[in-house]
Amino acid sequence: MKILSQILNSPASQLNSIKKTIYVISISFISLSIISCSDEKEEFTASDNSTSTTDDTTSTTDDTTTTTTLDTTAPIIAEVTAISTSTTDTTPNYTFSADEAGSITYGGSCSSSTTSATSGNNTITFTTLSLGTYSDCTIKVTDSIGNVSSTLTVSTFVIRAPFWKQESYIKASNNDSGGDQFGNSVSISVDTLAVGAPRERSNQTSITNGTTSSSNNSVIYTGAVYVYKRSGTSWVQEAYIKAVNSDAYDEFSKVSISGDTLVVGVPFEDSNQTTITNGDSASSDNSNGSLSASSGSGAVYVYKRTGTTWVQEAYIKAVNNDASDGFGWSVSSSGDTVVVGSAGEASNLKTITNGDNASSDNSYNYGGAVYVYTP
Repeated sequence: MKILSQILNSPASQLNSIKKTIYVISISFISLSIISCSDEKEEFTASDNSTSTTDDTTSTTDDTTTTTTLDTTAPIIAEVTAISTSTTDTTPNYTFSADEAGSITYGGSCSSSTTSATSGNNTITFTTLSLGTYSDCTIKVTDSIGNVSSTLTVSTFVIRAPFWKQESYIKASNNDSGGDQFGNSVSISVDTLAVGAPRERSNQTSITNGTTSSSNNSVIYTGAVYVYKRSGTSWVQEAYIKAVNSDAYDEFSKVSISGDTLVVGVPFEDSNQTTITNGDSASSDNSNGSLSASSGSGAVYVYKRTGTTWVQEAYIKAVNNDASDGFGWSVSSSGDTVVVGSAGEASNLKTITNGDNASSDNSYNYGGAVYVYTP
């Protein structure tokens, strides 16, 4: 305060000198303050830059960090089309959906050759099943990671035997009131049916391929065979067959068919031949029997089909042929093997003879015998 009082009481010339001095001092102080602030700013900026660099480095480190999410979601499967609860199909189809692809695992009584599922609907065919009720069949789907779906239980279904129904009613194309006995012998192989009529009476001695047959009735009990072919559920006559040596009381009619081979037994045919004739001919001899319904050595005829045409392939007589043997009383065929029953054969042999001979003994009346033939 004393200094300030002295200044205020100083003469005007001294006061102006003091003002100048204060001004210079003030200017110097401000300059020093500016310089000082500038240095601090530089230090602060450098520090910020260093911090920024450090932050950038940290940021770079954060950018290279990888995060992995593990798939733990199991496939979802559901039934789309169930199997009919009552079906005759032993290899039924079943449809289910999956929301992702994977491998299929089957359980219970059902299985399938299909082992992979796709995303969407999947139709599988079960392997052959027996008749019965199925309620334990299951399906699971496992995705590529190993996640397993919940178990899908196939809706219960039943496989049953088919219900029988009549498909056709067949009558001979030359049917009449004479008692032909059409249907006395029948045989079927897939879609081919053979029917024998032992007392058909036409005098024809050839094969008619097609839908017609003879209306002649002049020769009693010659017999005939009718062949039918099925297309879809419809049957049509394919052939009308008469023996090339057709004669009264022969009763050409005992049938067996296998594929394209037809065998016809004629137990009352009368020829004395004891060999096989390969081709379309036959003996016209009638010495081993008489014109009656109870005699005859018997014969067998073999026919082959090519396309829709039937031709005679062989005429077979027993090697020990004798009257009243009834060779051809029964016949059976499988592929190229033909079996012939001879109910009236009379030998006393009690063993099997492999080869092309047979006993000529006739001491055991109506003992019977069977003959096997191959090409």
